Amino acid sequence: AVVAAAVWFAAVIPAILSVHAIKVAFKGREEGRWTLPAAPGLAGAVVAGAVVAAWLLPGWATELLAVLPPALAVIALGVVRPHPRHLKRVGWTMVAANALTLVLLLVL
Repeated sequence: AVVAAAVWFAAVIPAILSVHAIKVAFKGREEGRWTLPAAPGLAGAVVAGAVVAAWLLPGWATELLAVLPPALAVIALGVVRPHPRHLKRVGWTMVAANALTLVLLLVL
């Protein structure tokens, strides 16, 4: 349960930052601009941390690597940077990535 909670937090926090970054990118305000590099940067750190942790703890590798789908989705959103009118699609993309993570945690 602790690993599942850690994976969930590691997936959700960058996703929340990503949504804020999408909104900030098109509003043109200075406040919150830090989210533009922070969202994909944090997701990249999650990917790197998961890979290193899986290498160091091979018995937990599958559980640790289950965080990859939502983290990679956040990185892709940072590259594509969709318009805020597509936030519903962004949300469903994150739901699908999190559902895939859940399936990986349950099956593996």
